[in-house]
Amino acid sequence: MPPRLASIPALAPALLALLALLGLLAIACGHRHPRGRMDYVELTSRSEGRPLRYGVYTPPGWDHATPLPLVVLLHGAGDDETSADRAIVTERLDAARFVVWLEVLLEGGDAAAARRLRELPEELLTAGLCAQLFVLERDALGHDLAGASWEEAEVAERVLDEALHLELSDYTLVARHDLGWDACIAALLAPDVADHDRVQRVLVRCCQATREELHDEDDGL
Repeated sequence: MPPRLASIPALAPALLALLALLGLLAIACGHRHPRGRMDYVELTSRSEGRPLRYGVYTPPGWDHATPLPLVVLLHGAGDDETSADRAIVTERLDAARFVVWLEVLLEGGDAAAARRLRELPEELLTAGLCAQLFVLERDALGHDLAGASWEEAEVAERVLDEALHLELSDYTLVARHDLGWDACIAALLAPDVADHDRVQRVLVRCCQATREELHDEDDGL
């Protein structure tokens, strides 16, 4: 069955859990993501015949032993080697740029977008989507507040009614903000037919990131 925009009655368990999580989500939305490290090195270019500077980014928490994908970005006219520090490769992604990149990609059609998204390392796609979405397990949400009162359910219903959300597989996707919602959902749906397992892995990663973010905020309250 194709995914659909969730109806409010069908999301009653999620609404209850979202009520409890609402404060944490609001706090999390305003927090900055952990930042990786950007080092700059100078190497001599044989083709240019002169030294060129390069920015080398490593994500936060890297143990210097785990292999990482190599992603090379070439900046355009008017930019320099520091441009990558503001682009989608950094852990603290610029949400607006990621969304614009997705929207431009999707203009080429779902098939072309699906091919390009499958080429993108899962870590980068996950990080970009996590900056836009909370991904929550539907079953876990239902268990969190099974004993909530009718009043709490009513308030939660109003909260989620005003939020952009979607049921996809076993997850409830909730927008952190309106920016890029359609593009992010399309980025998940476009490659789903050709590579369903990859999309599921990305959802699992996003769900884990949401869980860790909420857990960290809960510990700090």
